[in-house]
Amino acid sequence: EMPEDEVKDVEEEEEELDCSSPEVVNKYQFAGQVANAALEAVKKACAVGKSVAELCELGDSVINEKLQTVYKGKKIEKGIAFPTCISLNNCCGHFSPLKEDSVDLKEGDVAKIDLGVHVDGYVALVATTIIVGGAAVNPRAADAIMAAKVASDVIIRCLKGDMKNNQ
Repeated sequence: EMPEDEVKDVEEEEEELDCSSPEVVNKYQFAGQVANAALEAVKKACAVGKSVAELCELGDSVINEKLQTVYKGKKIEKGIAFPTCISLNNCCGHFSPLKEDSVDLKEGDVAKIDLGVHVDGYVALVATTIIVGGAAVNPRAADAIMAAKVASDVIIRCLKGDMKNNQ
């Protein structure tokens, strides 16, 4: 059994783990800002002939650089919650190759970029889909992208305080 004063400490810590605490909200917001900055940097760097491995390294380095500027004096863990991945065409997700296994982007590739950042365990995950090189999107790819967008919009409209994940 835990001594009574330790039980109180544990209870107090658990109470601070929701978004009613401004400190928690700040950590989520900063993680989100860093994640969005890394996503934008990778998006801008995507071009025909670019190595997927190098682009993934870019995303991770942006995350690490931006996180070095905050919470320096405190014992707060921060870093990559989910490594930068760029999944091309029929690869569904989570492709973050080593340099020797990498491929280069080609005109018309459908690239799904995803990554995640955490500040003190509070995680922000972001993702987007782009078409490499400004080529016209083939109709099947366009249909798949549009279907994912519509599904995302439906899910967002369903988000309510009384809903469960499986609903």
